[in-house]
Amino acid sequence: MKKIVCVLLASALFLSVLVQGCSGKTGGYTYKNIPSDLPVKPSLLSEGELQTKTEDYDAEKFPLVASVPEDDMWFYDINMAGKYGVLIKHAKTIYYYNWEYFRRSSFPEVYSYDYDGDGHKELAVSLKVDDGALNYQENLYIVDFDDPSFTIYSSGTLEAQAGACVTVEKDGKTGRYYLVDDNSKKKFELDFTGMKGDLIGTTLDYVQNFTLGEKITGMADIGFLFGNEGEPMFQNFAAEVDVEYADQTCNGVNARIVRGSGKK
Repeated sequence: MKKIVCVLLASALFLSVLVQGCSGKTGGYTYKNIPSDLPVKPSLLSEGELQTKTEDYDAEKFPLVASVPEDDMWFYDINMAGKYGVLIKHAKTIYYYNWEYFRRSSFPEVYSYDYDGDGHKELAVSLKVDDGALNYQENLYIVDFDDPSFTIYSSGTLEAQAGACVTVEKDGKTGRYYLVDDNSKKKFELDFTGMKGDLIGTTLDYVQNFTLGEKITGMADIGFLFGNEGEPMFQNFAAEVDVEYADQTCNGVNARIVRGSGKK
């Protein structure tokens, strides 16, 4: 399976893509890559209660939806007509990122930790980017305030790196199918009773999520594809990786098959 490396986007990217950003100082705060038409003022940014209730959210131009108060990290949506993206405030600096996700129907998961061991904490952010009857996808972002830049470990990267350990075997004598973990060599029997057509492959791009903490894990549900079925079959198996961050790069390691589903 093609290996996909996670993409590092430096903050300078925002100067040339989609928005014309600007940096500077106002009122004791430093601004990084704020679009010139976005009226950001420190007085509009709350450090109190999270605005996760609809009535609170709608009342704010920059609703506070996640935070790590002990590390002075605050995450805001941009709730203005014709505007999009998020703001992160840390240590008297306000950063703009042009991220889009399922705002209002979901809120970011955040965690701060020194993931690369350089003595400074980064902010890990998980955002829901797709949600449907079968689909659920999140993207992982690591914000490094030393640069500042962010690294994205996307659902597509998770699919590729977690799926590298997944194989399906058929027993030629019994006709039974087995899900095989290529790393641990464990085998799990599968039950395809009632499925129409031949098994043509697996997919891991329907359900992906991340669990944040001092260790970050990514999980992707394993779906089984049949020639005469319009949708994949799921049997409560997923592929999981530990996401490591170093040198402004994310990498999924220790791929393994686990029981369970990543859909939240």
